[in-house]
Amino acid sequence: MSLRRRLPTAVVLLAVIAAVVQWSPPPVFFGLLQILVVAGLLEFYGLARRRKIEVRPAAGTALALLLQLPWVVPGLKPEMALALGLFGLAMVFLFGVRSLEAVVAFPAAIAVTAFGAVYIGFTMGYVYGLRLEHGPSALYFFLAVIVIGDTGAMLIGKLFGRRKMAPWASPNKTWEGAVGGFVLSVAAAVGAGAVLFAGGSPAVHALAGALLGLVSQAGDPVESLFKRAAGVKDSSGLLPGHGGFLDRLDGYLLAAPAFYYFLCLAWGRP
Repeated sequence: MSLRRRLPTAVVLLAVIAAVVQWSPPPVFFGLLQILVVAGLLEFYGLARRRKIEVRPAAGTALALLLQLPWVVPGLKPEMALALGLFGLAMVFLFGVRSLEAVVAFPAAIAVTAFGAVYIGFTMGYVYGLRLEHGPSALYFFLAVIVIGDTGAMLIGKLFGRRKMAPWASPNKTWEGAVGGFVLSVAAAVGAGAVLFAGGSPAVHALAGALLGLVSQAGDPVESLFKRAAGVKDSSGLLPGHGGFLDRLDGYLLAAPAFYYFLCLAWGRP
């Protein structure tokens, strides 16, 4: 995808994200995250259906949304939501399987349905947790480091990339690009930390950047495995120049819980 096609969409998305992060009240922010979760999850299930896996999008979406309720419902613990959700999903499949063909397809169908809900729904809840418990500045830091690292990896990979990192998953991703993106993630973290958390430790900021640089770059080839299995380049074409919602979320899904717990350990809860 050319930079000329990507840039207009990226500018609009960043402007909307900045406005939402800064000014939206918590319920609105949470609601908008649910829209992203549903959009990304439906794309994920669409990839599965290309491989003839009979997922249950409605049940999976319900599970994904349920896994985020502990952030907004006092007394509801994550493990309780997971137990209730898995029981409900099991009942949906138990009473929905009515043929020998469906029985044979059952293991893959329920596994992919549940995995998608956890992979997208559970992890995105931590984005809300970052803003709720650590404030907009933590979320700006999180977004800045990943965006700069991802952009740097793409540009450096195009200019200097020679060694393929995981050609079976992401054929365009190179070790040179990954190293460049990692270095820029650390540099971005130090710079963003100095602006957003004046007086904080540059070493801690750099460590956070290193963590985000590693985990976010791992998220891209993981999502690419699903696309390669489905035989498509993008999860959808809804975002011009960027593919689909899942294509834009991939670097943040695994990074959000990692950064959340890093803040809890390194900086503590406010």
